[in-house]
Amino acid sequence: MQKILVEKDGHESVKYDSPDSLTYIRKSKLSDYEECKIVPHRHEDLEIVMALSGEMLYTVGNKQYLLREKCAIAVNSMRWHSVEKSAADTDCEFIVVLINPGVICTTKQLENNYVLPLVSENAPDVFMLDNETEWQKDLISKLWEIYEAYAVHENMLQVTMLYFSIWQLLFFRGLPHKLRVLPPEPPTHKNGVRKAMKEMVMFIYDHYHEQIKLSDIAAAGNMCKSNCSEIFTRMLHDPPMKFLTNYRIYKSLKLLSETDESILNIAYKTGFSTSSYFTEVFKKYIGCTPTEYRKNPRVRRGDTCANPKSFALLPN
Repeated sequence: MQKILVEKDGHESVKYDSPDSLTYIRKSKLSDYEECKIVPHRHEDLEIVMALSGEMLYTVGNKQYLLREKCAIAVNSMRWHSVEKSAADTDCEFIVVLINPGVICTTKQLENNYVLPLVSENAPDVFMLDNETEWQKDLISKLWEIYEAYAVHENMLQVTMLYFSIWQLLFFRGLPHKLRVLPPEPPTHKNGVRKAMKEMVMFIYDHYHEQIKLSDIAAAGNMCKSNCSEIFTRMLHDPPMKFLTNYRIYKSLKLLSETDESILNIAYKTGFSTSSYFTEVFKKYIGCTPTEYRKNPRVRRGDTCANPKSFALLPN
């Protein structure tokens, strides 16, 4: 059974093929993973997956994408994503290739002109690739070439050349022309916004069970409430209090699934003031009550609920 290692802040500890290598090329099946799911995570690498047979459901950000046989999906750097079976409930064999931006950044000019614009926050989160569009067909064929060059011939020179070729296709054909030049960094980036963002998110992870306010979250990042809200919305696509609620609901799902604790205790443990308010919010997010979720396995797998919300993209 395969597993991926996910840190508390959601970063995957990618198991590259050697300590000094940024190479990750695999052929696998969804059934190789527990419950045919790949847990929510993110990483610096750009992830490209081609379905060899069957299909799978990719959740990236707050959107879902159906990856069909012989098609591929490219998930941009540092985007939350997870994988599960599609409604067809069939297994899926796939090739996954991770391209670390560091492989392409052989010079500062390449980094500034061709790498940073492609992995920036304004760039697309996802590139869906099929065999109908010529450049996408070309990219998909290169994924198989990478796998064969690596798994069969161990030709790292060819693999590296193919990395650059794929990056070039995504940059010139997938990235809108207006995004190919990186805009000037906003002042917040120069003042350590990423560090502040991490501090605020970690504060939520550590204190979600308490009664915390927007001012508490902002204080954790040493900023005002308006900047806190702007940064959360821009970087995580949710305002801070909604992010907090998402995480509380996510933690309640584990307690409902894995314990026999009462709904009241679970509400208190996840930061809700009353069980009635917990039930109201839970139904809004999941599409059923906590009791229904606990009793019905089909509901717990998400078969009868509304589309997954962003809580499903948060780390344990």
